[in-house]
Amino acid sequence: MFYFFIFALLFCVGLLDFSNVHESFKRCCLWFFIFLFVLLASIRWQTGTDWNSYKSYFEFANTFELATSGSFEAGYALLTVILKQFTSDYSVFLGVFAFVTLLIKGVTLQYYKYSEFFLTALLLFYCYYIGDIFPIRQSCALAITLFSGKYIIERKPIHFLVCLYISTLFHSSSFVFVIAYPLAVVQINNKLIVFLLITSAITGYVLLSLNALNWLLFIPGMGDQAQDKLEAYTLITSQGKDARGTSMVDANVSLITGIVRKVIVLIPIILFRKQLTARFDFFPILFNIIILGAIFYFTLGSLMPILKRGASYFDYFEVLTLPMFVFLGKNKWQRTAIYCVIASYGFAKLYMVLSYFWDLYVPFYTIFTHNIDRVMY
Repeated sequence: MFYFFIFALLFCVGLLDFSNVHESFKRCCLWFFIFLFVLLASIRWQTGTDWNSYKSYFEFANTFELATSGSFEAGYALLTVILKQFTSDYSVFLGVFAFVTLLIKGVTLQYYKYSEFFLTALLLFYCYYIGDIFPIRQSCALAITLFSGKYIIERKPIHFLVCLYISTLFHSSSFVFVIAYPLAVVQINNKLIVFLLITSAITGYVLLSLNALNWLLFIPGMGDQAQDKLEAYTLITSQGKDARGTSMVDANVSLITGIVRKVIVLIPIILFRKQLTARFDFFPILFNIIILGAIFYFTLGSLMPILKRGASYFDYFEVLTLPMFVFLGKNKWQRTAIYCVIASYGFAKLYMVLSYFWDLYVPFYTIFTHNIDRVMY
């Protein structure tokens, strides 16, 4: 299949991370795939989630006033209006938006602190997010918050806040990432971390049992638009569907698999925390960010799938952290074995992401495809 063929290519390329291949060649491989993703994003047609809503928005947004009259943020609206001054071709817009999103992520992946393993990180990025071949507003916001991680490491608060502000112009939910800067440097022991994770899971279960989601509808000062969205998401969730209302996977199954996936990641990074900290001086910061994401997910993710989006800004740093395990291997064979385990996990993640909306991803239709047979939502 198309998606798994790309995975196989990236798997082979990822092996170069712990080989003697020159750095410039590895960078060429990185950017080859980045531009391949941009190309695929620009030629896709009626493939991926939210196709109708985004295409209709593009056709509607002829002025900035019209573009900002709905629920789409100002940054995305401005980009749309500017591009529409030059072209009304939606494929061109898809390509430009994918280019902006993936350019930021490509630059981030080869940041000098991550330079030892950016090809393995590229493989995981593809597995987690299908390489942003189907970018939405949050994809761009995620790219900017991921980039802002370098300013957490370098302790540059102004740069970080500027990045975060720009990210909110593409998806307002990214404001939750503001807590990452002060909390990423907090020193807490593993016992306390485990306690916080268990407590957050119990809290999430209690909130779900008390139907706490409906309480949000009565928060004083909440805008009508936010209330309308929340009511719609509540109705969809009560019907056992995804926030978009189209998921092929039951919401409870999705939550359980999400928790299992979190545990699979959390156990090794906690167990090998000391070794990874000794090997990578910036690991403690990424570690704290991932823990924050897990606490957010356990506490609020059970209430409604849309709230999981808040955890996404923290989850992205798993893509940068998991490849570090490869370099705990003492020789090439050990590193290869660890790499295969990580890649297997990535493959399972890729399959899970595709399975949520299998009918919208498979087959991959393009502008060159005739007689497209797919019902879009």
